[in-house]
Amino acid sequence: MMMFSGGSSPYALVATQHKDDIIDGNYTAPDELGVYTLTANDSSGNSVSATITVANVPVITPAMGWLDQSAKMQFNVVGGKPPYAWAATAGYVPTSGEKVTYTAPRVSNEVTVTVTDNLNQKSTAVVYVDLPLKADRENIPLEPG
Repeated sequence: MMMFSGGSSPYALVATQHKDDIIDGNYTAPDELGVYTLTANDSSGNSVSATITVANVPVITPAMGWLDQSAKMQFNVVGGKPPYAWAATAGYVPTSGEKVTYTAPRVSNEVTVTVTDNLNQKSTAVVYVDLPLKADRENIPLEPG
């Protein structure tokens, strides 16, 4: 949402392209990728312009996850421009693809998984890797009771 303030009302919005996208003083960005200019004019003849960029950036889903050591989870990317390159600060992730299976490291860690598209646009997800809960008789103090 874009807000204009100050000046003298009433205001008029003017779009350089897609003029029909202004309804009752509200502007809806077009679905087409590109750079658009929106200008607000006040009743005193003052104006201010804003540039709006409609971009197709990559987005990782899920954006966050919790895994045990060596466990796996799938990540997907939508948007952006293929091909995609994947990387992780720890553990293993295949280097390409729209869907990848990440393998957590064998240590507790906060891991960042990053996907980069062909236009060098990036998206990240965070994976929290915890020690698995483990117990055996040798580690549990037993008292008669």
